[in-house]
Amino acid sequence: MEKKKKNSFKMLIDAAKNCRHEMWKAVQVLLVITLVLAVIYYVVESAAQPDVYGGAKGIWNTVVWAFTQYIGDPGKFATNGPVTFTGRLVATLIGIVKILIFAVPAGMIGSGFSKAIKDDKRAKELEENNETIHKAFAREQCRHTRLRVAPRFKSVVSLQVNQNLTEEDIIDTVKEAKDLRLRNLADTYSINDNAQDKLVVEIFPMEGTSQDGRTITKTEYGCKIDRESNVTIVSTSSTTELGNSHFAYYLAQFGGFNFVSKEESELEDSYYIISKETTQPESTDKEKKGKKKIDKVKAYNDFLGDITKNGKSEWVIFILQTQRSIRSQFSFVHKTTKKVQEGGIKTTVKPENEDTFLNIYNKVETMLANKDYKLNPGEREEASELHCDLDECFTGVGEQNISYMISNGEKGCNAFTIRIAAEIIARNNRDLPLALRLAQIIQETIGSKTVDNTEKNTWKTRGIGFQEAAEISAQHNETGNNN
Repeated sequence: MEKKKKNSFKMLIDAAKNCRHEMWKAVQVLLVITLVLAVIYYVVESAAQPDVYGGAKGIWNTVVWAFTQYIGDPGKFATNGPVTFTGRLVATLIGIVKILIFAVPAGMIGSGFSKAIKDDKRAKELEENNETIHKAFAREQCRHTRLRVAPRFKSVVSLQVNQNLTEEDIIDTVKEAKDLRLRNLADTYSINDNAQDKLVVEIFPMEGTSQDGRTITKTEYGCKIDRESNVTIVSTSSTTELGNSHFAYYLAQFGGFNFVSKEESELEDSYYIISKETTQPESTDKEKKGKKKIDKVKAYNDFLGDITKNGKSEWVIFILQTQRSIRSQFSFVHKTTKKVQEGGIKTTVKPENEDTFLNIYNKVETMLANKDYKLNPGEREEASELHCDLDECFTGVGEQNISYMISNGEKGCNAFTIRIAAEIIARNNRDLPLALRLAQIIQETIGSKTVDNTEKNTWKTRGIGFQEAAEISAQHNETGNNN
């Protein structure tokens, strides 16, 4: 949240600019009133002073007389004043309008100036609040994995209590911040659960540097991290599903994978439906009222290109959330349905390396069944059983799905989706242990083709194990914006 400091003169100019439309409307009304009064003046004075106000010349003299009253008639264009009672009454009313025609705009500018001062003060307060909220997202050590990570979210109530902020302060700050989002935790439950509303603030990466030293690149659709890996982790529904961005971000970081996340709320839900109309028509987005709108067509095409690294990524893994109460907490979807033009027959397209994919799935299934992920001593037995399924709870995706789009509909591609229960991604403390173990399985099965061998690169570059990764992570104690 960056705000430029304004001096008083600049604020005064801005105040005049901001209320210029209202001022013009007020002046128009007063000018119309003046014209009406001038007509009345002409009617009564033309009879009393026909030599001055009679005929066509009299109309001109009347209008000149009426408007020169506003500036005191320094040129003495209207030397003959009214002689009738009605004419003098009109002259009095024009005198009142003379005051209003200057007082009203001046009042508007004064009011706008006061508002500008108030807004500037509020902007500084929000900037301070923004820093305060970001400090609340300082990395904390997960008691299971011992890794230091940023919290998924902070409740509005906890921010009120711990950071001494009002609810209005928090909401206004989140509206202005680039990397904060206000969400309702109740949205992560099934509608049948009748969950109580609970406002939380979510933080997500937009730019800067990740914990492993990689650049977070801001895009029109959200953000990306290129780790030069052959695996790309994609969060397509970050704006609608609480915790998705956080889980996908750390899954990518733990495994040393590329990361792509759609964080821009102006874009539609890009996982479920991407039509040709979405990615091909000419953009009609233009600048409006000084604010640049997103070129949605360009954003979508950049999104698709970054997912596949323009055709270079060998594996693409989509992370989504499900709020429904189903038997599986990890639902794998790896089929796309394709229509053949002749007769409209549907065929199934699967990953090119399906055996490798099935190897990943089987390892995850075994890991969940054996609870083979880091848990604090004493909590392992208390953990509920987790299950996974393959194309059962969620069937294969259709032609408008992003999985189909990145394969160009011609052949299978190494892309699959993991739908993870909201209770894991958003509501319990097993998200990091599971993300860590899932990253390890994917990395061991698919491998990584990261080429840069500097210390700041992914932990998998030089065969560094996950225990060493934990030690490296523990050394990063700085506060962060989910980095």
